[in-house]
Amino acid sequence: MIGGASIRRQMQWLGGLPALIMLVSLLLALTWQRFQDAESDLQTRGNFVARYIASSAEFGVASGNTDELKLHARFAMQSPDVLCVRFYDTGQALLLEVVQEGMTKGGERVFEAGIYRQPLMVAADMAGGFAPPSSARQRIGKVEVVLSDASIATRQQEILVASIFPAVFALVVGFIIAGRMASRLSHPIQMLSSLVQRIRGGEYQA
Repeated sequence: MIGGASIRRQMQWLGGLPALIMLVSLLLALTWQRFQDAESDLQTRGNFVARYIASSAEFGVASGNTDELKLHARFAMQSPDVLCVRFYDTGQALLLEVVQEGMTKGGERVFEAGIYRQPLMVAADMAGGFAPPSSARQRIGKVEVVLSDASIATRQQEILVASIFPAVFALVVGFIIAGRMASRLSHPIQMLSSLVQRIRGGEYQA
């Protein structure tokens, strides 16, 4: 004998299980994509900051003017993600390191960009004509920008919270609807099963 509760439960799972699988698959795909977007944002921001500082630090590195380099580093550190800025010369010797005050230990990402001496126009003749130099840009050092991973962790937590709560709500509502539909569909089957059992028991008048 198939119990009514068993029929109702099976029909409820039959209606809710495909939706559950689809919901979980979609949630995982969307969450993974948003995680990748957060990672890409950090990479883009780190590369942009490193290249921006490198493009403006040419004179400071070439002349060894640490005061000017410090100004560029402080400007970059207006962003709370920037933990440290380092400047190196052509021999990989450290010229200056500026560390964010109150820096906390944690995950770090290092981004670097080369610092080049921009080519200048050289005199070609006494008439005042100019011609570009024959050599390419000269690399005179590099800059390293250290960014914190804390923003990624915070962003991932926000993504999880924003994704899980609607998914749980949709799952609960879906199972409630599936339960009610299963009850409505299983009721005639339960009546028919009870009638068959009565007939098998000898109640032919049923």
